[in-house]
Amino acid sequence: MATILTKILDTLRDRGPVELSKRAYRRSISARSLVSVKTMWYRLQGYPSVDDATELTTLPTSVLTHRINTDWIETSFPKEYSIQGGNWDRHAKPFETDPKYQYIRRYHEDGAADDRAAIFPEWDKPVEHRKGYEQLYETIREHGYRTQNELTDGGDLFDEINVCFGRDGTGIVKHGHHRVSIAKVLGIPEVQVYVRARHQEWQQLRDETWQTDSFEDLSTAARQHVGHPDMAAAVSFDSSQASPDDTHDTEIDTKST
Repeated sequence: MATILTKILDTLRDRGPVELSKRAYRRSISARSLVSVKTMWYRLQGYPSVDDATELTTLPTSVLTHRINTDWIETSFPKEYSIQGGNWDRHAKPFETDPKYQYIRRYHEDGAADDRAAIFPEWDKPVEHRKGYEQLYETIREHGYRTQNELTDGGDLFDEINVCFGRDGTGIVKHGHHRVSIAKVLGIPEVQVYVRARHQEWQQLRDETWQTDSFEDLSTAARQHVGHPDMAAAVSFDSSQASPDDTHDTEIDTKST
């Protein structure tokens, strides 16, 4: 009790009553309810293509090309769905550079090593963590990828693979790097994910697509992404109107600006 009271007083002193109210509200309702409220709020704010983020989105693993950690960006964003401006997406790094991915790829190709700690020693994880990672690999290899809801001891919505979309639709993994790494090395073609955030510029392209009745009426920028998996729910016209030459997906320039 004393610890809880201390945390309340610290938040009140350091962040003020508004932040204290926000934190209390978040803890009083379920993750799904919180996300539903947040997405509804965004639609009321003029983002019509924001769908119900409590419904998991099926994405090809090939779309998940980048990764990001909270300590790489100036300001972290909340677990519940959000639309974020700024340059946070430019700090994303190619997914295959992740030591987690490189470790499990080595395990996939060569099996367990006698000295696990010697494999990518720059990955600062103890041997027991690495063994647990290998066990997760074996479970997914045997049973396939399953969502938290499909697991008897699974977590809530926020424990699913969290994906953010950068300004050009780049799929950026925010949470669930181990599971995505395993899915990639096993050749699992698609996984279900929780869409945690979209860059404001990407959301605007999505809204434009949502509000447009024909491919010809789209801007050049929106035309380029009609075939993107995250645009599928926003397309209200027959996307077969678009020729392959008209649509292509580009990745963001991850260099800082």
